Amino acid sequence: GTRRVSASVAGRSALLRGRVTLGGERSDGFSAANPALSSTANPDDDGHRRRHAAVAIELAPGEGQEIALDLRVSSGRVEYDDASSFGSPTDTHEAYVLQRGIMLRGKHRLGPDWSLAWRAADGYEGRSDTTVSAFGPSSFGNVLHNRAFALDADAALGAGWTAVFGVEHGAQQHHLAGE
Repeated sequence: GTRRVSASVAGRSALLRGRVTLGGERSDGFSAANPALSSTANPDDDGHRRRHAAVAIELAPGEGQEIALDLRVSSGRVEYDDASSFGSPTDTHEAYVLQRGIMLRGKHRLGPDWSLAWRAADGYEGRSDTTVSAFGPSSFGNVLHNRAFALDADAALGAGWTAVFGVEHGAQQHHLAGE
């Protein structure tokens, strides 16, 4: 009971290249816990669904010059079982995940022997889990946020020697959903 579809289209000219991708998948699933082994297992089918999209655009404004933008997003839902001794065969569990990211990057030839590359990125991932039991619904989740910036320079020194210099900064934030 699994279905998947994906489509991508791309094009290019001397100045611009681009690509768009869309897709998704869905599964009817199966019971992830065996009721014969655990009396608290829910015998329902635990399926999943996921959708994703990506866009990439690259601009080459001149010889040795490139600037690019990459965007992506993915979201999904998955049902699962918790066969712990605190559960009940009628409990349901569902997780939802959202991921998205953006990156801007460039590469520039500064002279015959020098080049500079840079990138700035931002990424987000959020997850929430919901349980519905005899005690009512309960939810928990978390959020992870990443940011990065990098700069690289290199120079050909001659006779097979290259000098490389780079710096990178990264920051990460994590918190429980609802904070």
